[in-house]
Amino acid sequence: MHILIAAVLIVGSLFTSCNSAGGKTPRKQVNIGLNQGTSTEDLGVTKETAVRSALEDAKKTYGLTDEVIVFPCDQMEFWRILFEPRTDASNNAGPEYLIDKRTGLIVSKRKIPLGAGNNSELSPKPGKIDREKAITIASKDAVSAYGSKAAFDLTLCELTNVWRVIYSPRKGLNGGGPEYVIDKTTGKILDKKYYQ
Repeated sequence: MHILIAAVLIVGSLFTSCNSAGGKTPRKQVNIGLNQGTSTEDLGVTKETAVRSALEDAKKTYGLTDEVIVFPCDQMEFWRILFEPRTDASNNAGPEYLIDKRTGLIVSKRKIPLGAGNNSELSPKPGKIDREKAITIASKDAVSAYGSKAAFDLTLCELTNVWRVIYSPRKGLNGGGPEYVIDKTTGKILDKKYYQ
């Protein structure tokens, strides 16, 4: 299984950055898989447009202010926009939006846990759960729930205190894969969502 993950990493790694709003500390994102077909350039909605749309809705829906760190994560057909408030008033949860790259429509929105600690710090807290460990934790649960990860591409976004791990169906497949929020200090799965 580790060999398969390593092979996928070598063959299909695409490293980009999840940049915070206002040029703040960059967070890392990795898309792992054989993303074939549609490229970001072929789709109409830019990262900036997706962030603006999500922020406008988050202000209305969640009372969000401009005092947030924005994490735009690039998935094949969607922008996943995560907001991390800079204060603890959020109860350590932040809005997450899924924006369709073709239409610009909000496909889904919900609050996700952001781990323990004060989110006002802009740099990640040193944790013992690195990217590889987060993938391993999510992978074990995904295989247990779905039996195989072969039909999914992996997107991993690093936030201040958590990893956001998303398994998305490869192009041409319907449905969704498992999604996780993993605490960077403890390795605990704080949130998971399965699709039928």
